[in-house]
Amino acid sequence: MLSESRKFNYQDFHKQEKNNNSSLKNSYVGKKVYVGIDVHKRTYSVVTVVEGVVVKKWRTVANPEQLVQQLTRYFPGASIETAYESGFSGFVLHRVLEEARIHNIVVNPGSIEVAVHNRVKTDKRDALKILKTSNI
Repeated sequence: MLSESRKFNYQDFHKQEKNNNSSLKNSYVGKKVYVGIDVHKRTYSVVTVVEGVVVKKWRTVANPEQLVQQLTRYFPGASIETAYESGFSGFVLHRVLEEARIHNIVVNPGSIEVAVHNRVKTDKRDALKILKTSNI
């Protein structure tokens, strides 16, 4: 099921970013953590949002089990919801996340908005767009 209680504004992400290490200092018990993942052959680009604020961005090796360990270590006690774009990698990542009790949806690439005037493309921006499109 998709979460209907999203209370954050995606357009303000770049204005509200926190220090990337802040997730290790804050308590996330009982909070919802939204995660956008841009999947590549060798790496995942990950962006996490809590209460409308980007709290952590990182790139990691494309290993689903390692990503689950990182998410549970960075956000202990949180309810984690993730999304990534369907593609070459299939559904291995989806199955591993769901087995770890991390809600995940796989987004259709055609549903991700592309701004004509904004030609700058980065993995972190892609991860945010995936998160926005996912409606989690």
